[in-house]
Amino acid sequence: MEYKGVERRRVFMGMVLQARFLGFAVILLVLYSLFLLLIQKLSTMLVLPFLFLIAFIGLLLIILLPCMFFTYRIFGPLVRIERHAKQMANRDLSNFIRLRGGDDETVRRLAECFNLVSQNLKEPLADAQRIQSLIHEKTACLAFLLEEGKPYGEDAVALMEEIQDLHEELDRILKGFKLF
Repeated sequence: MEYKGVERRRVFMGMVLQARFLGFAVILLVLYSLFLLLIQKLSTMLVLPFLFLIAFIGLLLIILLPCMFFTYRIFGPLVRIERHAKQMANRDLSNFIRLRGGDDETVRRLAECFNLVSQNLKEPLADAQRIQSLIHEKTACLAFLLEEGKPYGEDAVALMEEIQDLHEELDRILKGFKLF
């Protein structure tokens, strides 16, 4: 796929999400700084191995666990969107993306866009499949009439007109897609 032009770089893309992340990072840094001050005060009272153990547990509780929770809240919905995109790439339009109530608004809008794409593809493709089965059915009837030896009877002409109308309807559906 070829892209036209170069996108301008923006520092603030999803300001709400970025602000939440920066606030989260600042809170973690402040908490860990306070924890390090506590460790410094305890260093005169505790033996070195206990100090390292407390520092390690503090690191886990103050930095790693909240980071895991925060990334889960962001990347969990993105993984669901990715899974849905792969289903769409495999021509499966039967599912929709469902997100949790507390998921980020930017991610929610992205999921809604994918759901809209699925819905907008599903309806015309279902119509096209319906028309294709009707064309197949009418063509089989026409072949049966021709095998009986009535090649230009009224039934055959009517069937040909129906098939032609179905082809035109199918063309209208397919022309609704911009492919190039």
